[in-house]
Formats: sequence, structure tokens, C-alpha cells
Amino acid sequence: GDNNEFSNLLNIYSKDICDNLIKIDYKEDYITIKGYLGNEKILRSNRKNQIFFVNGRVVKNRIFYSATDEALKEKVMVSKYPFIILDITVNPEEVDVNVHPTKAEVKFSDDRFIYNHIYNAIYSSSKVSGMEDESKNIEPLKEEYEKMSFIKPTEFIEKPIKMTLREEKKEYNKEFDVVDTPKFEALVPKAKEPSKPYIVEDKKEMVVKKEEKVKDYKIIGQLFSTYVVIEKEDKMFLLDQHAAHERLLYDKIRKEYENKNIISQKLLMPRTIRLSPTEYSIAIENLEVFSGLGFDISVFSDNELAVREIPFELGINELTDTVLEIIEIIKDNKKSLITYKQEKALHTLACKSAIKANMNFSDYELEKLVDDVLNLQDANTCPHGRPLFVSYTKYEIEKHFKRIT
Repeated sequence: GDNNEFSNLLNIYSKDICDNLIKIDYKEDYITIKGYLGNEKILRSNRKNQIFFVNGRVVKNRIFYSATDEALKEKVMVSKYPFIILDITVNPEEVDVNVHPTKAEVKFSDDRFIYNHIYNAIYSSSKVSGMEDESKNIEPLKEEYEKMSFIKPTEFIEKPIKMTLREEKKEYNKEFDVVDTPKFEALVPKAKEPSKPYIVEDKKEMVVKKEEKVKDYKIIGQLFSTYVVIEKEDKMFLLDQHAAHERLLYDKIRKEYENKNIISQKLLMPRTIRLSPTEYSIAIENLEVFSGLGFDISVFSDNELAVREIPFELGINELTDTVLEIIEIIKDNKKSLITYKQEKALHTLACKSAIKANMNFSDYELEKLVDDVLNLQDANTCPHGRPLFVSYTKYEIEKHFKRIT
């Protein structure tokens, strides 16, 4: 029954995962699909928690991943993957299990049939569950498997580009006072949970006067609340705000780590994280890794940790997911030196602490982000290798609109 299924999952996965699962129970002619889909709170950076059964056997096929990604593309950020376990029952005559020596891969007589039903099973379950959407106007895929790589030209007419324009500043060369935040250690903890402001500069106990320089660029605004549109000389730049902030945070945290001076913040009340037995064992054996990253973690009870301090840049809502990803990194690099594990964990910490897509910012915050990015030395990608920006010359744009030949 359902209770036994859930109990079995609890024996394998942590309670945090099991509490964020959406049940899938889909049946159409000639195919039944059952299983569980994780919501947006337990996304991962790899596909390790994507498992597919066909007629009781664990197998792989690119169709499974394609259908999953397509069904959730409006809900899941690029390079993130949902937790999913699907048990697919189909006529054995439609399945060829002899394409791999260990029968770990399968082929189907009708790929489109399988793709469409997996898509609809996932899509309908996520819709009914109320899983957060970035768009409210997505129609279930019917028989569009062959066309899924193409965009209809009419979409560019029906969906106007949404931009947030900013007022252009006219006055420059004005002197102003900048009061930087005092060092965190000198502050008395406030009675609230830590927030996630955009902070990348060092903190100094002084008041300084600066002369604002004339900018050699102009910020046009935000596009889709995800990209910053910049005009500089004869080029237009689209800056990925998450990737850019992640790069800045990584450089800052990396420097603090090398100097053994990662700034932490005490939590008003300890936060507990419940883990699977395997995750708990890995965490306890590697507390030094967490300590080096600015965490204060100790045993709370069986399979449960207590967190009393977290890195200053990390928001409290990202705590559990960050700890789980660091555990996954340690698990994947068991034979590596502790410094290598911490290096990989620094990437995760920067990513989880960075501002996200679909966030709007003030003019000052946008200028600060762009200024800091332009001051980076030879850094055109985030720590995971994604580009910070793309650029288009005035010539390329005018040629596109056939203003020149």
C-alpha cells in the first residue's frame, strides 16, 4: 500500500526528501506510470536521484531525461535536476532489453509513445500539486515530439519582451559619504533570521569619501528579472545576474578560506537537519570540512544534526540544501584530500548564497553588481563554467534588422 511505499522510501532517503515528494499515479491505454517527483525544494546539480524502472527493471534511456526536462522546464532552473523515481509498466513486446550487455539500457519500438506519456504523467502531477511555476500558460505536450527542438515564430509576436527600465542619471562627479558596515564580529546578534542582501565588498570600520566617476556604460534595465541589459561603447551585454554574483561571492569566499577567515553568523536558534543514515555518517566523519567553510555543526540525535553557525553570505532558506549538496560532494570524492573536498564545496556555497533568477533590484544594487563584475580580472565564467554574459555589437544588431548590409 501507499504507507508501505513511503516507509520504504524513508529507509533509503532522508525525511527532508520524503516530505517534499509529489506522488505520480498515471494510467492510460497500454501504459501505467507510478512513482514520486520531488518539488522545487529538493533540486540537485546532477541526475543521481533520477531512477527509472521499466517492467520492474532499473534501466536508462535518453527519452526519460528528455521528457522529464521538457515537462518541468518552466519550473526548474537550468543545470538543476529534480528528484524522480518512476515505475513504468508497458507491454514487454514494446521493449528491447538486449541493447546493452548488462541490460541496463533499453530501446522502445515507439519512442514518441513513451516520451509523450512520461511527459504528461510528470506535467499533470506537478500541475495538480501546485509546484511553483514560472509561467501559467503552458499546455501539456500532445504529439509534438518531433518538433520539440523548434520554436514557433509566432511566439515572438504573442509574448512581448518584459523589461524593467531604469531612469538614466544625469548628474555625475558628485561627492557623497559611504558608510560601510562594521565588522560582523562586533555586532550583537539581532532577533531575526539572516537575510540575503547583495554584499560582496569587505567591511571596514571607517567613513570614507569617494568621488563618483563618470560611468563608461549605461544600464538599460533587467530582462525577465534574470539578466541585466548593459550598453557599453558599441556593444550590448546581457549579464546573468546569478552567475555574476556567484563568481563574485566565490572569489570573496575563496580569499577568506585561504586566509582561514571565513565570516560566520550565529543563528538565533539552532536549526536541525534530519538525514538518511548514510548522509549522517558522511557528515559526522567530515565535520572538519564544514568547519572550514564557516559552519558550526554538531550531533543532535540519531541521524539528525544541529547547526548553530552558518557562513555569513548564506541565507537560512538555503541551509538544508547546501548541507546536502556538500555531503554529496564528499561522497563523490571519498579518496580526495580534505582541501579538494572543501574547494568543491566552495563552489556550492557560492552558488547557494548568490542572488537568484526572477529577482528585481534597485538602481544602486544593479550598478554595484555591474561595477564589481567589470572589475573582475580575467573571469568570464561562474565557478561551474557557465558564461557571465553574452555580447552583441551594434553592427551585429543593425545587420540583423537589415539597416546595413
